[in-house]
Amino acid sequence: MALSYTFGEGTQLDKLFLTQLQIDLAELEALIATNTADIATNTAAIAALQVLKNAFEAGLVKQPQNQDYRVVERFPFAATIERFTVKTASGTCTTTLKINGVTVGNCSMGASSTQATTTTAAPKTLAVADVVVLTVSANSNAVDLSWQFDYTRT
Repeated sequence: MALSYTFGEGTQLDKLFLTQLQIDLAELEALIATNTADIATNTAAIAALQVLKNAFEAGLVKQPQNQDYRVVERFPFAATIERFTVKTASGTCTTTLKINGVTVGNCSMGASSTQATTTTAAPKTLAVADVVVLTVSANSNAVDLSWQFDYTRT
């Protein structure tokens, strides 16, 4: 439909066109509001999932002996070990974190009454069903050996 135009008077608008335009704009605003809410919800869900990727395993050996302790018999998913921390209530010993008998890089260190933490190096990747072992050696009257390793699910 061609709109008539008279110079100096402007273009005539159809009232039905304006009504339809208002409806379309209202629908567009509603869609934007819905999509904005969806984006906020999805962003929060992604942030929550990221938090779930980071976790730790920890334990306590009351009277540590010079031996291996199987601290995780079967790891349930793939992960990367990021940090290793040890501490005793008293006494000292050397601790070594291993995956399937192989020392995790940078994870052989002395434990004493001062907390010690190290960042891991390769090899540090866990696969499903891997065994994690804590080896204690050079024990000198160590008591209450606490240990923790932090990991990220992959």
